[in-house]
Amino acid sequence: MGWFVRLIFFVLFIFGIINNNIDVLGYASYEQVHLPGFWMGVWHGIISPVNFALSFVKKSIHFYEVHNNGKCYDIGFVLGVIIMYKIYKNVIRVALAPLIDD
Repeated sequence: MGWFVRLIFFVLFIFGIINNNIDVLGYASYEQVHLPGFWMGVWHGIISPVNFALSFVKKSIHFYEVHNNGKCYDIGFVLGVIIMYKIYKNVIRVALAPLIDD
């Protein structure tokens, strides 16, 4: 990995630590502390393709958590979507390799 990618992961990691320890610092109310944060955003981004498909079938399943803590959740969500994109891209490339290598 290049230094820029490592820097991005480090910054996102620090945002996650700050976000998860905000109640220890005493800067947030009880409601704000229990809102989905960075790591929940990552998880929702990873499962977003499944949630997107299921949201058409069942009304209680939502694609995106609208009651979140803001930018940290959004960064985590986008990071989770990027992770899934990379995984799907590699899976499709491996699955289609025998068809392309004729």
